[in-house]
Amino acid sequence: MTYSHSQERLTRHATLKKALIKEFGKIVTVHGDRGTAYGWANIKINKVAEEGDAERAREIVEGLWKELGGGYYTVDDGYNSQSAEFIIQFNFA
Repeated sequence: MTYSHSQERLTRHATLKKALIKEFGKIVTVHGDRGTAYGWANIKINKVAEEGDAERAREIVEGLWKELGGGYYTVDDGYNSQSAEFIIQFNFA
């Protein structure tokens, strides 16, 4: 089956959300951006982060990101560092 870029993005975001809900409960939203950030995923977890939460969320997302066709960009930092195109946010206390 062939997916359009839009369908791939929606599938990726739904899969990420499902995995994060399993870990953190129904307090997770995953949305895509528009324009030049179209392929990015904005992930919000509606709770104050406890010790280890941020690391656990990143492990879950990174574990699925490449498998699901998520993008990477190269940072012009002199080292050609690569970073995934997602942002994970928790609430502040």
